[in-house]
Amino acid sequence: MSQINNTITNFQMQSNDNIIDQRDIEISEKISFQEIVESCYCL
Repeated sequence: MSQINNTITNFQMQSNDNIIDQRDIEISEKISFQEIVESCYCL
């Protein structure tokens, strides 16, 4: 039974990591887009 619980816990931790990764990617994309827009305004 503890084996099953361990598997479930590991899976939950992995999904949390994936969610965080996704957020980080979205945030970094927004930042780079903002930089591009600002550099265009400078031109």
